[in-house]
Amino acid sequence: MANLDRASLLQHMSSHKRMAGICPICVTYPHGDPNYVSRDLNGHMIMRHQFEMGEVIENDTSEEAMF
Repeated sequence: MANLDRASLLQHMSSHKRMAGICPICVTYPHGDPNYVSRDLNGHMIMRHQFEMGEVIENDTSEEAMF
């Protein structure tokens, strides 16, 4: 399904239990690995994407500066 916002994607993924796949949210980040396959994509999304990443991290700030 294309063009879902984060909340809609999480809701959609809740029906896919223990499905392996590449996280469509992670690959949009500069540090995202488009080749990494999570064994439990729904679990990954619940753990990693409950919040809007823009509210939690600053993508345009270097990792050293954030620490």
